[in-house]
Amino acid sequence: METSATRQEGVDRLAARVRGKAAAFCGHSGVGKTSLLRRLLGDEAYGRVGAISTASGKGKHTTTGAILLPAEGGSTWIDTPGITNFGLVDVTRLDLLSHFPELARAAAGCGAGCLHEVEPSCALRGLPRRESYRQILGALQG
Repeated sequence: METSATRQEGVDRLAARVRGKAAAFCGHSGVGKTSLLRRLLGDEAYGRVGAISTASGKGKHTTTGAILLPAEGGSTWIDTPGITNFGLVDVTRLDLLSHFPELARAAAGCGAGCLHEVEPSCALRGLPRRESYRQILGALQG
């Protein structure tokens, strides 16, 4: 669900979706998790938020520990510290496709030697998680 705390977009829809539930707000550092929770809670004093970095154009890491927040309607929300690095353990380029079951099924329709990159006949073209697969594949060694 796309939201923007600064533009107040999607916040009401998200509030309705998580009302009465436990929800953890997770993601990369500086993407606005705490800012979004401020909007949902109606409490601009909650948490610490940093300004956007002029050097990178991105938000800065400010939350340092997970915080449990009681909210209206029986909701419980958890603000979490941001993720700065992401890595896969014991996943190689050769077995990555098996971690994307829908892509692995579709790949059966590819010709021999298809690398799922630029081949015009690749059966993965247009599938939703193909780009995620390709980005992770590009980051993996051997």
